[in-house]
Formats: sequence, structure tokens, C-alpha cells
Amino acid sequence: MHEYYKKKMPKLKKLMISAFKYVDEDIELIFKKPYNEAIDEVWDYYIKNILNRLPYIGGDDVSGTFNLVGATQQIALIKVGETYGMTTTKWGELITESTELYFKNKRLKMFFAKAMFKRPKLMKFIMVKAADKNRKNAIKNPGSFEFEVLESTDEYPIKMNYTVCPICEFAKKYDYMEYMPYLCNLDYTIFKFFGVSLYRENTCADGDGYCDFKIKKGAPIPSTWPPHILDMNDPLK
Repeated sequence: MHEYYKKKMPKLKKLMISAFKYVDEDIELIFKKPYNEAIDEVWDYYIKNILNRLPYIGGDDVSGTFNLVGATQQIALIKVGETYGMTTTKWGELITESTELYFKNKRLKMFFAKAMFKRPKLMKFIMVKAADKNRKNAIKNPGSFEFEVLESTDEYPIKMNYTVCPICEFAKKYDYMEYMPYLCNLDYTIFKFFGVSLYRENTCADGDGYCDFKIKKGAPIPSTWPPHILDMNDPLK
């Protein structure tokens, strides 16, 4: 286990407890035990099977660490939940609900995020800076998140392609790919709370080589369920 994760273990467990607390009643019903006991079991799986294998991608210096930790904690929930009869679909519904409620409770952050997306030129400038920071970080920590900001259009004032996704690479390496469609779909849940319309046709998890993030001007916000990637006829996979 990387030293960073060793030092952060108390904080990471606190993150897991708080993230799944939004669906605690469902977890108790499925696990047939109190929430804290259920989370202890999920945490134990997370330490033994995921955290000790999780790549270091920059720690607190990059926002992607939060994404990587959060996604892999969600994987731990389904792996333990399966032993209690939790289906992948039910798990997908729970992580979608918990993500929605998590961001609802981050009202101040969401307020500033929405304000930024209303100014696409400023947002593009910020994202270009972030992409450069990620590129430099990837030199020091290979396999960390990388993306490129593309030219804007009248239809899509903000366009980005994520070319490296450590969540997907971790899932490939340790046979968790069946869960990726549900994790990728959370992007729609998050962008919904930014108040913008995320449109996408490509994902690393579907073998496309990159995940595209396009903010469509004046378009309706796409649904957050069911996962777009599971339906090959869905243009927003």
C-alpha cells in the first residue's frame, strides 16, 4: 500500500461512511445488520482488496484522487453486497442516489460551479489550466487522469476528452469492468448539479480510447438513470 493511503486511512474511512450514509436504510436492509457494521465489512474488503493495490496518482495535489478513491469505494460496496444478494442494478441505483444526495448537500460548491459554467469562456480558461496541471502531474505519476480541451463550437461551448482514466485502468487490471457503466454514468448525475447538459458518445470503458465531455448549449439535461452506456442504441453512452 502506498504511504499516502496509509496516512489517509482514517479520512478515507470517514469518506466512505459519509458517502453511503445517504442510502443507509437500503444497506441495512440488504446486509441485514446495522449500518456501521455493514460499512466495517465493506471497509475491511476495501483495505485488503483495493486500497493496498490502488495506484498513487498525486494525492491531495490532484482532484482526481477523490474520484479514484470514491469510485473504488463504490466497487467495494458491490463486491461485499453481492454476498448478501445485492444485484448490480440495485447497487447502481444506490450509488446514483447517494451521489445525487451528496452533491445536494454541497450547495455552496455547486453554486460556484453553476456560476462558472454560465461563463463558458472563463470555464474553458480554467479547464485549460487544469489540463496542463494534470499533464505535468502525469509525468511524475504515470497513469493519473489526463484530458485535453478541444475547440469550442456554437453547439458545444465546452468540449473535453479524457484520454487517461485510472479508474478504468484499475477496473481492467483487477476484473471490475462490469461495474464501469454504472460508475461512468455518475458523470451525468454530477453535471446535472452543475446545471449544464453533458453530452457524450465515447467512453474508455466501452473501448473508445477516451471519454468525451461536451457541454451542449441550451439542451435538456440528460437523464441520470438507467446508465446510457448499457444501451448500444443510446446516443449518449
